[in-house]
Amino acid sequence: VNMMKMQIYPLMYCGVQQDEKQSDTYTFHIYQSGLGLGDRDYYFKTDARNVKIRAAYEKHIGNMFALLGLDTAMANVKAHHVVEIETFLANKHRTIEETRDPQANYNKFKVSDLEKKVSQIPFGIFFNLLGVKVDSVIVGQPEYLEQIQRMIGYFPLDQIKDYLTWFLVKDLS
Repeated sequence: VNMMKMQIYPLMYCGVQQDEKQSDTYTFHIYQSGLGLGDRDYYFKTDARNVKIRAAYEKHIGNMFALLGLDTAMANVKAHHVVEIETFLANKHRTIEETRDPQANYNKFKVSDLEKKVSQIPFGIFFNLLGVKVDSVIVGQPEYLEQIQRMIGYFPLDQIKDYLTWFLVKDLS
């Protein structure tokens, strides 16, 4: 939440925007985020160009962790952790073309229903900490929120901390 208050969106982008189906209303929106590379395809294409981009990206992350004072070996481990989580999240990112479909990306949920769908993310508490009072939200990509939930149960906390640290470093540098 503190990162979002600083306009850093490591796991999901969120904010108040005009409701696409009710133009006289502003509604809280949540969209997929969490990738350091341009879009999901960078994580999965196997051509030489994309393989090179991923390798350079991981090396860059390692260099940035080293600038924080970590030894090279630990910095490279943390960089690998970041890329592993980003790849995991990218698996449920919609493609650029899919995000252009206004009907598919308009999924209105009552907060209580969203908490049932994604029970590992306490959205009621999240909104309170953000200082937002809402009954419902528009979720662009619900399957992506489910992937965040899976990430929470799959990756060790220290690895998630590495990922969050990277987003803080990259967005503040």
